[in-house]
Amino acid sequence: MSTRLKKTEVLIIGLGASGGYASLALTRAGAKVVALEAGPRWNALDFPMDEIRNDVRSVLSQRKFTKEIPTWRRNASGVADQTGVAINMMNGVGGTSIHYGMEQWRYLPWNFKERSETIKRYGASAIPSNSTIADFPISYADVEPYYDKVEYDMGTSGRAGNIKGKKVAGGNAFEGPRRRKYPLPPLRSSGWTELMATAAKGLGMHPFPGPAAIRSEAYNGLPACEYCGFCTYNGCMADAKGATDVGAIAKAERTKNLKVVTSARVTKIEVDSNGRATGATFVKGGKKYFQPADVVILSTYIYENTRLLLLSKSKAFPKGLSNNAGQVGKHYISHLYGGVNGLFAGKQLNRFSGSGAQRTSIDDWNGDNFDHTGLGFIGGAVIDARMENKPISAARTTPP
Repeated sequence: MSTRLKKTEVLIIGLGASGGYASLALTRAGAKVVALEAGPRWNALDFPMDEIRNDVRSVLSQRKFTKEIPTWRRNASGVADQTGVAINMMNGVGGTSIHYGMEQWRYLPWNFKERSETIKRYGASAIPSNSTIADFPISYADVEPYYDKVEYDMGTSGRAGNIKGKKVAGGNAFEGPRRRKYPLPPLRSSGWTELMATAAKGLGMHPFPGPAAIRSEAYNGLPACEYCGFCTYNGCMADAKGATDVGAIAKAERTKNLKVVTSARVTKIEVDSNGRATGATFVKGGKKYFQPADVVILSTYIYENTRLLLLSKSKAFPKGLSNNAGQVGKHYISHLYGGVNGLFAGKQLNRFSGSGAQRTSIDDWNGDNFDHTGLGFIGGAVIDARMENKPISAARTTPP
């Protein structure tokens, strides 16, 4: 039997990056919000510069990722396993915004209309007949104002390449138009990032300092980066990251309109007879509770979002919430990474002396920025030459 709690206007499930900014927008507007977070609160003292603790033992992720490592398979008949690059997740107020590498990208305009733009350029045969790829129902122009709001709230560091349709030298030549420059200049360059920028230019590419959710200068009462080199898989002991726990969530709590419930594991989103969400059942301290709400926001990262939808069965949704068409769990993906390391004879690169978000990037091979004719695939990826090569990681990956 669940204990029924006092009803709230908005219930947020998962108080990480998305949930954190939802809480800020809603509480600023005067809404009463309850946020259920499966993890604890963390603070700067929890983030020592310790590669064994952070990267090898994944201490910040032990409550979540190390016990629930996602599996994948190439096709429906394959055997699921855990091979590939492991992208750690974590529970806690601020979620994975606390310990991710802090690259702060916007989608390209092409990403919002991949199907139609591919057919327009290459013909219908460029997309397999059984592909379910679809255009977003919104455009880059619809989202751009909100990209801007978040960048200016957290203090994103970068160099604009396209302001109101006018290309700007030194920035990303392929990005969609933005209304103004970044609030902060890019993180500092290094011998390594400058070496790679020169090499990319020599190959006819368009390098730029990658945008980072790390403050290059003090901003809105929060400090600047100290370039300690222990960002990824770790929180920031200087609070210089754009993590939502010290930014958006802290601001939302100051409105007195946000109540945060930690160590609350949601097990089901409840609905009424019409299939409309009415709140969520969760477990805390071995006891079960029901938190009713007028509006429910699900923002627990892609794996938990999918799992909770599938677990939330009802008369209206016998196969799981929003899954009457059987599509939930079939069209999602997390991060994909590939990498290579090498040695540069006679070069003292000192890649340990900075964050992974401190990098030279190119977008020449991203989206549809290159001709895909005859390649058999569409899309692409960002390529980075980055800092933060820690000792154990270097010993494990760089060839002798």
